[in-house]
Amino acid sequence: MSRTFNPIHAFALAAGGIAVAFGGTALAQVDATSGCEVLANPGNGGFTLEAIYHAEVSTQGAYRFSVQSAGGGNRTSINQGGGFSARAGETLTLGRVNVGGASAYDVTLTIDAGGQPVECGGRISTNA
Repeated sequence: MSRTFNPIHAFALAAGGIAVAFGGTALAQVDATSGCEVLANPGNGGFTLEAIYHAEVSTQGAYRFSVQSAGGGNRTSINQGGGFSARAGETLTLGRVNVGGASAYDVTLTIDAGGQPVECGGRISTNA
């Protein structure tokens, strides 16, 4: 699958994410040690948010992808999750959502692979 994202990488600690904002630019937030990544691409008055996992070794695990509105008149609460299996070096899109209408979203991707849960995400906002 070809991507047209122009990512800005923001590195976070495995303990949690950081707040990020963008104006008309795609965003990627990566945890350098876990391969946890959230991509946001603005378009059509909203965002496409993707939960990405980069497997360094062959593994099985589970993920939870949570998106909550943090501003605006509309209320959004989306939770996705499930199991996955990945080969070494494989990149998986674990979940994808399209949202719009709120001024900001709190996004969390939690991955549990090999008994070591890690989390990445942050606040995605239309305000730069």
